[in-house]
Amino acid sequence: MTQTCKPKAAGILLIIVGAGIPAFILLAMILVFLRSEIDPLTGEKTDTGVILFGSVLLLFALWILPIIGGNKAIKRKRWNLCLWTSIISLIYIPAIIPAFGILAINSSISLTSTFIYYVVAVIPLLAIPALVLIASSKQEFE
Repeated sequence: MTQTCKPKAAGILLIIVGAGIPAFILLAMILVFLRSEIDPLTGEKTDTGVILFGSVLLLFALWILPIIGGNKAIKRKRWNLCLWTSIISLIYIPAIIPAFGILAINSSISLTSTFIYYVVAVIPLLAIPALVLIASSKQEFE
């Protein structure tokens, strides 16, 4: 059996996804709280941040899974675990869509923070090639 670099590449991608998720979530939460609007009817701030807190807490609780899967993929052990952690990493992709909307609406954010946000928001998309690489290299795992 010949060994390719697919599992190691997938492991590195999953570790990058796992390390980038906390940065993405914290940046998205800062943008949500910066955007908190004042309701025109009542004159009070809306509860956008409170509504998003539960889903963000769930995403933040799952950020360690891609790191575990990436570690196992580099070692070429437990293909099932690597596959499931890469699938779980895909749930972060829909999370970046509302955050992009918040960024587009908020005009008080500087160009530097916008650039950093877009760079950090691309990180969850790395789960797609990681999943493909792990799925195509099943025979290389123990």
